[in-house]
Amino acid sequence: MKRRTLLATAALGLGLAFGCAAMAQDKTKACFVYVGPIGDGGWTYQHHQGAL
Repeated sequence: MKRRTLLATAALGLGLAFGCAAMAQDKTKACFVYVGPIGDGGWTYQHHQGAL
């Protein structure tokens, strides 16, 4: 039982340590590759609207 508690505490501590470091980073950037012109009114247009 002590071993399980120790492992759970260690896992929680590592999760908190790395979780706080991840929050300190810059915003995530994304890239979209379009298969056609944005103004065609089809799938590419809707994809672009979702990216905004």
